[in-house]
Formats: sequence, structure tokens, C-alpha cells
Amino acid sequence: MPSRVPSSAKRSTTLSRTSCRRSRGVLRLSAPPSILDTLLAPLLVAFQKSYPNVRVHVLVTDRFVDLIAEGIDLVFRGGALRDSSLVARKILTYRHQLVASPAYLESVKAPRSPKDLLDHKLLAFSHWRPDNSWTFWHQNGKDQETLSFETYLSMNDYTGLTAALLAGVGIGDLPPVVQPELVRDGRLVEVMPEWHFGTVDLSVAHLGNRHISRPVRLFKELAVQMSPALFPALPI
Repeated sequence: MPSRVPSSAKRSTTLSRTSCRRSRGVLRLSAPPSILDTLLAPLLVAFQKSYPNVRVHVLVTDRFVDLIAEGIDLVFRGGALRDSSLVARKILTYRHQLVASPAYLESVKAPRSPKDLLDHKLLAFSHWRPDNSWTFWHQNGKDQETLSFETYLSMNDYTGLTAALLAGVGIGDLPPVVQPELVRDGRLVEVMPEWHFGTVDLSVAHLGNRHISRPVRLFKELAVQMSPALFPALPI
């Protein structure tokens, strides 16, 4: 049977594939370990499948990265940017969830309001700080409460906090891009679901005062297009 694909479409496809093969260079990324498995790895696989001649170097760290000093092209950042020299492109918006294991909640009196959390062992992401604070908004859209507390366990790694939460150590906050299947499968349960954290944006950012290479542009566009499909039902 003769092909019904228009010759113009065939030429376009051929040009696209040729463009992919001709895209070369090095892409230097930095990302926190919390998104390594669920977001960064799928993006990298898709990117290098489309652009096999682009080499990628990844720095995985939760510390603040100096793009100029460390030679980073593109960085994943959560929340508002502190560096005005960066140009950001939002890829996801979500809110953290306050969670605990079913076993922990069965052994205690479940909190109903933020102040009740002070009677519990609280786990939080922290860069070496013994104290912390959470701000909650009620689903009625009117009430807001800020809770200051001393952490029972603080860590600058969400993977470690997740393991402690699964073990029933206490109550803590997790971004929904960290092992989202745990809440979906009921291994972690949202605590006080009528009280919410505020939303945050996850963005990819690069320096705005220099030429942007083709690999940076290509990866940024892929992240914008693909990330929502990886997380189709984020809490907001």
C-alpha cells in the first residue's frame, strides 16, 4: 500500500531527527537529591534519547549552588529565587503535605489543629537548625496559623526523613515529588488534611546575563513539557 504521509511531513520528520543528531555539547545540571529518582532521572533519559550527542554532567546537592563559580548551566530551584541574576521557568506547582505512618497515628491522639502538633514528635527538613516553623492555611480560606517548634528529627535530606516517617518515628512534611506512591498507596497518611501548607513553584533557572546554549534551551523546554505529565495530580 502506498504511503499516505504527505511528503512535507516526511521532510519535517527527517529534518527533526537530523537536528536531534546534530545537537551537541555539554549540559551541566544541579538538582536536589529529593527529585533525583522521580523527576530528574526520567527527564535525563528522555533528553539523551532525543539528543544522544549531548553529554550531561549532574551535581546532586541540597546546598545553594553558585552557577558561575561551579560552572553550572541549569539548576532546579524550589520557591522564590534569591538571586536576581537568574532567569527561571516554572515546571511544577505544589504544596508540601504533613504526613505520618498509619502505625504512628494509631498509637497517638491524632492532631486536629496546628497547635496540637506540639504534643507530637515532629520531623522537618533543615540545614542544621534545631528549631523550625510551619505556616498553615485552613481550607476555609480565612484562618492561618504559624507553629514554631523544636524538631525531634531534622535532616537536610528528604529521603532520610521519608524512611523515618515510614518507620513511625513521628509527623513530618514532605513534598509530593518525593516518592508520591507512599501517600497514594496509604503507606503514609496526610495529617490534618483541612490545614494546608502554602504552594511553592519548582523551576529550572539559568544565568540571564550570558548566551544560553542550545542544550540548555532544549532541556529547559523538555522539563516544562514533560514534568506535569510525570506528576498529573499534585496537591495545590
